[in-house]
Amino acid sequence: MTVFWYTEIMLSPAQKKELGRWKNLDWPAVFPDDQLKTLSKKKIVIIGGCGRSGTTLLRVMLDSHSQIACGPESFLFLPTPIDPENLHFKFGIPKKIILSLAASADRWIFIEKFQTAYLSRTHKKIWADKTSRNVHRFDAILAHFPNARIIHMIRDPRDTVASLRTHRKRRVVAGRIVKNNWIMPYPDCINRWITSVSDGIKWRSDRRYIEIKYEDLVHAPDATLKKVCQHIGVRFEPAMLQFYLKKGISRDPLRFPQNVEATKPLSDTSVGRWKRDLPRVEVHRVTIQTARLARKLGYHL
Repeated sequence: MTVFWYTEIMLSPAQKKELGRWKNLDWPAVFPDDQLKTLSKKKIVIIGGCGRSGTTLLRVMLDSHSQIACGPESFLFLPTPIDPENLHFKFGIPKKIILSLAASADRWIFIEKFQTAYLSRTHKKIWADKTSRNVHRFDAILAHFPNARIIHMIRDPRDTVASLRTHRKRRVVAGRIVKNNWIMPYPDCINRWITSVSDGIKWRSDRRYIEIKYEDLVHAPDATLKKVCQHIGVRFEPAMLQFYLKKGISRDPLRFPQNVEATKPLSDTSVGRWKRDLPRVEVHRVTIQTARLARKLGYHL
């Protein structure tokens, strides 16, 4: 019998709240707007996946395309209250406009109007929403946006757990980014990967769904982005490979402090980080608990 070593961690209230979000405990059992028949024929791109799987890297690459606007996480597709202040800060849309849009009849109409406002501001044609927890909402999204294109970002579970272990590692205080120094429990990190991946791969048979591996995006960005562009229905642009050169509100680290690395040139130093960061006994734990699901994704641990 395998015996795992585990040390109890004293969690702060903020960490406990974050773990609640990992488990979607901040969502109502029933979200009334999900029951509505509202349909949008507009094209939209949805990015989701387990946290720390490369969703932000993909978003800044897509945002470098001349036709695609992909800002920070909006949370709009999650069954949580709309936060006008957060949307104004992240997307630069005047708060009074967001408040006027929020008077819409339901969430789906608001999202469509927000999309129009953001595309008008960015002078682009396609909105891509990158919110990691979208992975748990693919069903509701496709039910109301049947022309959506879903991109599920996936990463080696060992590297994902190694990264989740210190998430959220930064916060903004008085306009400055400071370290959190959080340590999260291994079991919760593992369970988040399993739950997220399981919810995403349910859509494998749907033509609107595609899986992209973080490792492929890092090691073969050209070929991987061409595959993504084909899925979206746009031409690949070389500027996507120089994403780190673009400036503007969508690249301001203060608006996504957890992923400031995504504004820097591409690096593969985070591929295989588990070899440096995970204790041997935890490598064994992650491998045992994720092996079957990882194998379905092509990871032979």
